[in-house]
Amino acid sequence: MLQNGQEIAVKRLSQSSVRTEREFRNEVEILSKLRHKNLINLLGFCFKRDQYCLVYEFMPNLNLDRFIFDPHRASQLNWKMCRNIVEGIARGLRYLHEESGLCVVHRDIGPRNIFLD
Repeated sequence: MLQNGQEIAVKRLSQSSVRTEREFRNEVEILSKLRHKNLINLLGFCFKRDQYCLVYEFMPNLNLDRFIFDPHRASQLNWKMCRNIVEGIARGLRYLHEESGLCVVHRDIGPRNIFLD
């Protein structure tokens, strides 16, 4: 939690996912420019020695993985909700590919990285 009371999520990157400090800084620069309602905002970053961390806004709801692979939660998703999820994913991807003006390579889009609000 930040001093102003805002909850955050910290993603610690593995050493195998970051090759160099320069690569990390380039990724942070791109991520910091992305602004879309269907993307989680990057709030900051930290690197010290061999530890690289990204600081994101906290999303209190579960990720899609927790819904679709849990029979009880999956039964809570109706057609309208599923359609809204798919449309939100499509809007976010369209932004990354066509509207952001940045060269974005997303390597890890899947149910674990799609958060529901």
